[in-house]
Amino acid sequence: MLVYKIVKRLENGELVSAFISGEASIKYLPGKYVRAPRWLEERGYYITAFKEFWQALAYLICRPDFEIWEAKAPKIIEEERLPWTCDIDKLSYGQCCRSWLFWPEGTIMCPKIKLLRRIY
Repeated sequence: MLVYKIVKRLENGELVSAFISGEASIKYLPGKYVRAPRWLEERGYYITAFKEFWQALAYLICRPDFEIWEAKAPKIIEEERLPWTCDIDKLSYGQCCRSWLFWPEGTIMCPKIKLLRRIY
């Protein structure tokens, strides 16, 4: 299935998780499948993406270092089956604590994902 992933481009050109850092961060290599860190997968949390381009665009904070990529995900977890959101700051330190925030509209999770091409 084609999905849309927001990533952050670092000064050195690497593509990483846009909103998460530290222990929960993921480094993306276009054309290669990547997975969430094992400790997150064990808790039922996978890579987040959006079903539609416009949903990713609506969520994107206008920053020059954020990009939207078309990506391939062989399997997705639909929005209505997602676990609770986690506190982003605590994720950076390897903790998954419930947050009071809701998932943005169109959010899905993918056990693995491969970036195909930058579209924004």
